[in-house]
Amino acid sequence: MRTAFALVLALIFVTPAAAQVTAVYDRASATALAQPYDMALGPDGAHLFVADAGNNVVQVLEAESLKNVGTIGAGELNGPRDVAIDPSGRLLVADTGNDRVLVYAIFDRVAGRVVQEFPGLSAPASVGAVGEAIVAASTGSDEVVVYRGREEVARVGGRGDEAGEFVAPLDVTAGPRGRVFVSDPGNARVQAVDLGGIPIERLGGDEIGFVRPTYLDFDGRGWLYVADAGDHRIRVFDAERAEVFSIGMGEAGAGRDRFDGPNGVVARSDVVWVADTGNGRIVRYRLKGVPEG
Repeated sequence: MRTAFALVLALIFVTPAAAQVTAVYDRASATALAQPYDMALGPDGAHLFVADAGNNVVQVLEAESLKNVGTIGAGELNGPRDVAIDPSGRLLVADTGNDRVLVYAIFDRVAGRVVQEFPGLSAPASVGAVGEAIVAASTGSDEVVVYRGREEVARVGGRGDEAGEFVAPLDVTAGPRGRVFVSDPGNARVQAVDLGGIPIERLGGDEIGFVRPTYLDFDGRGWLYVADAGDHRIRVFDAERAEVFSIGMGEAGAGRDRFDGPNGVVARSDVVWVADTGNGRIVRYRLKGVPEG
């Protein structure tokens, strides 16, 4: 039976505006990972695919237990930073060190084989699916690249701090209404653009105070989860982009309530998974007190 003190440790601090929402520590992966970056839930919802940059593979974990049950990409990947699942259930991998995106067909739920390649990128740190389009962050060239089928159809952005420009973009994530949300850590902000690169929304500046926003996710409510690696927290914004709570203490550390440079987050229903990069682990939380609807 947990003591009152243990329960206090398990409740992660939240902002006063949403003090009813708490993130309760559930468990952490037992097998040490080497620089885990962003993650994606598999098509079955029972497996978590993790870009393990230090081991040059994608690790496959059971989403509930966080037990390691497989690897993908051994001998093929070099420092992968991101994974995503496209509408047909294929695994997309940002093969960062090889300047490309690889597409894997998943079989037996935890294994895969390469079926497509998108070369010609510059240190891509992210890949995502936005409708039928595949979108990659070409981090080294400060661009977001859009593909349809096997063809490149657009390159948007470019280095700068104006709307629609980026400095070393790290993540591309599908948002509401077909928008592409891009983490722009060089400008300490998150931007939303359409597939043509037209800027639509920006989250950042002094009023937000991001330090180094890296990887993003949306839950079914339209809440935006931002892994701020520089602030060692996961920050959560509602559909109106008001901050509702955060997970973490805002200082580097280990344990239930601290991260060391988190570089990945997945949110589904009332469960949140965090890639705690500096501590080589995946941490799972359950949300309590989230409003219905």
